[in-house]
Amino acid sequence: EHDMVARIGDDEFVVVLSGMDTHSEIDKYCTRVVGSLQQPIDHQGHALHVAVSVGVAVSRRQGYMASELIGCGDIALFHAKADGKNSWCYFEPHMSGKFQSRRQMEEDIRLAVKNHEFLLHYHPRYKMDGKEIVSVEALIRWQHPTQGLLGPELFISLAEQTDLIVPLGRWILREACETALTWPHDVMLSVNLSPAQFTRSDVVEDVREALVGTRFPANRLELLITENVLLNYKEALNTMNALKQLGARLSMEDFGTGYSFLGYLRAYPFDGIKFEKRFIASIGDGEKDRAVVQAIISLVKAMGLTAIVEGFETEEQLGILGKDECHEVQ
Repeated sequence: EHDMVARIGDDEFVVVLSGMDTHSEIDKYCTRVVGSLQQPIDHQGHALHVAVSVGVAVSRRQGYMASELIGCGDIALFHAKADGKNSWCYFEPHMSGKFQSRRQMEEDIRLAVKNHEFLLHYHPRYKMDGKEIVSVEALIRWQHPTQGLLGPELFISLAEQTDLIVPLGRWILREACETALTWPHDVMLSVNLSPAQFTRSDVVEDVREALVGTRFPANRLELLITENVLLNYKEALNTMNALKQLGARLSMEDFGTGYSFLGYLRAYPFDGIKFEKRFIASIGDGEKDRAVVQAIISLVKAMGLTAIVEGFETEEQLGILGKDECHEVQ
């Protein structure tokens, strides 16, 4: 009766507890909260699973002002999320600097979307002869007003942790489609779909709006999907089938970097498989590395899919891939 629960955001809550004197008591409470919220919720015949992260601030150490305690709890929450779902983290003073930098970057991304600071670079993909372009992949860059041109590794992860990936993903689709309208009609456009877009937005509707708004032919659009999207089998399959119905082509991106197995290739409506570049980094160094690449290419081809190898850099690699009858290279 002396405690309190309050909702302060879409999916953020504050729990105020009194009489918790030790970390072991707080840990026991957090264990109960996480365990309770992990229980599946039945909704119209579907089991919904909720993940929770908890940031802990202790008044005896962090002060007694509500705003300061909530601020410290928010910083600890950020670190708990970074460590993985269904966990909790205590605030420590050294966390403040990282948190402030993260908050500033988040605000910068928000303004960058509004101020049109993002641009696209394009990475060609070739037929096996290495001469004829068959597709071009759109890659986002950020023309930061003070830091110069930034690659996606510096901001996409943060955008994915927030709702910012939604407007950013929609902009990429529309901008790429508008640009590709000026290309030869036999050149495909490849666009990456972030796993976060699948959970935070209606991907099918986003793609449909981009195609309708730009009048870009759906059969010239290839959507690159990473393995992470496939964790929720039924939902991913429904979404991918709907994307196929729009007329788009689907290819798995970075095959072999996570938990890919051949069952995925049979279960999902992929048109092509794109191997991560580490597969061919040492392709000319030994028979074992070459045999692995040969085997995977053969399996993909046997299933009627396009075998795409990313990251070739030398004439020797191109020659080996040609002998192995790979379809396309990037």
